[in-house]
Amino acid sequence: MMSNRKYRTRSTGEMISTFVYAGMAVWITSEALIWQGSTLAKITLFLCAFLSALGAIRFPLQQFADWLRR
Repeated sequence: MMSNRKYRTRSTGEMISTFVYAGMAVWITSEALIWQGSTLAKITLFLCAFLSALGAIRFPLQQFADWLRR
């Protein structure tokens, strides 16, 4: 059962959400770099960009977590 999961293909919806997370991470990072407002808001933007990037790599992160548990 584990070997089938290893080679599982991603659905179209999963791939679209991955691209959206990655695109948002890039966009929010660019906005944070040109932000002229408060430092707290800039830090919040970078945090959101980081979390979006983690969302974009959620499948490899899950594989890594599974590998650690073995």
